[in-house]
Amino acid sequence: NTEIFALDKLRTFEAADLPQAQEESLDFDEQVSGLSRHEARVRPDAVVRLPGGKALVIDSKAPLTSFLRAQGEDVPPAELTRLLREHSRALRGHVETLAGKDYWSAFATSPELVVCFVPSDAVLVAALRAEPDLYDHAQSRKVVLASPATLLAVLRATALAWQQDALTSNARELLALGSELHQRLGTVGRHLSAMGGALRRSVETYNQLVGTLESRVLVTARRMHDLGLAETAPEAPAPVEAAPRP
Repeated sequence: NTEIFALDKLRTFEAADLPQAQEESLDFDEQVSGLSRHEARVRPDAVVRLPGGKALVIDSKAPLTSFLRAQGEDVPPAELTRLLREHSRALRGHVETLAGKDYWSAFATSPELVVCFVPSDAVLVAALRAEPDLYDHAQSRKVVLASPATLLAVLRATALAWQQDALTSNARELLALGSELHQRLGTVGRHLSAMGGALRRSVETYNQLVGTLESRVLVTARRMHDLGLAETAPEAPAPVEAAPRP
């Protein structure tokens, strides 16, 4: 059956096949229930979990009755044409049903589309041969008709698009962080310049004090030593020669 076939395809889809970052892996959930924008309960066959926390909704209930009837050995040409047209109309009707359900609105991280899995390329080709505009019509209704040959391509393309979107978002965040860091470095630089100025003034004030002490105080103390009134002569404190780097 179509649904089992589609889910088997998903199960064989290796996570390593997707372009994704580091250890993020692709996964999917079956029969996930959600509430659409019409406040209606919907239950798609599968919701594929893509990198970045995104999701892609897949339906696998494509109609096959008329197509299978057309595969009989003794089907007259006129009956064959009628059955294939009926098959195409049934698939178009299924597209309209999917479009009306708005599956994607029940999942906040899903793109606005639903993948309609058709279990065989021959099934899809037969419908498109009867109604060549069916594929474009489905696209306009936000429904992607995907055969086994295109299902994995759709998943890879969607994952790559989400990944590029994530990279763009990360670049914007990095730019904002860089701008914030630049502002903070400017603030630290101003504080550092103020501290350097304060240290320079402290050194100048200290050296002035040393000069005053040498010329006004210690000269008298040494004179007392020379007169024998003091046992030792006082030593002059050395000035500070180091200065903060501009």
